[in-house]
Amino acid sequence: MSKTGRSIAYSCAGLILVALCVSVAECSSPLNIEVAGMTDHQRIRIRDALTAEQLKRLDDWFQRNPMASKGVPHGVTVKQALLDEDAWLAKQSADAARAEELKKKIQAARAAKQEELARIVSVTLVSKKNEVHVDEQHYVALEIAYDNKTDKAIRSVVGVLRLSDIYGDAIMDVSRSYGGGISAKQTAVDNGAMVSINKSLDPEEKLWETDFDKIRTTFEVNTIVFQDGTTMKVPQGGV
Repeated sequence: MSKTGRSIAYSCAGLILVALCVSVAECSSPLNIEVAGMTDHQRIRIRDALTAEQLKRLDDWFQRNPMASKGVPHGVTVKQALLDEDAWLAKQSADAARAEELKKKIQAARAAKQEELARIVSVTLVSKKNEVHVDEQHYVALEIAYDNKTDKAIRSVVGVLRLSDIYGDAIMDVSRSYGGGISAKQTAVDNGAMVSINKSLDPEEKLWETDFDKIRTTFEVNTIVFQDGTTMKVPQGGV
């Protein structure tokens, strides 16, 4: 064989050897170990080769994969499991982002509608009194005024009275439905708002102990029904 021929043969042999080495290295990589039926030695290799973050993702894949408890199918490698976990996390993140966007849209729609309803009727806490009835049951009596700002008579108002202290810390929320009617451009007072107090519950104890002049309120109107049967509502959801 000529010198040139031997040189070409050596070069080809060298390339084949390099390719074989790369192939062997790839096959021997811990990422190519099948997750089904791993030996203790393989688990040690994986633990030593992967980062803490990769190990957590692999463990999370086992935890959430319903097939894991029944035996992972043959052929799934560590690398494939990590890629599957990455794809699942990406989908979860995208789904959460879409849900958050929808939540914000609903909240914005609710806020806009509540502002509109607040221009129709305003609600004010007139007084707060503590009462102990004959059965020793404690109550807080709330007197609430509803001011109809429109030229249409209102049949009923439904909403939430949010009570807080002078520092802005929440006391409790009281759901209210007033059906006594409010004439156009008039104010109606609801004297029947009673809150039963269980002093073992912190919000109710705080309401009992807080003086009227130290209570701050807002009222979120959810529904207004007019005497002519028309209704205005705040869209639900997004809270």
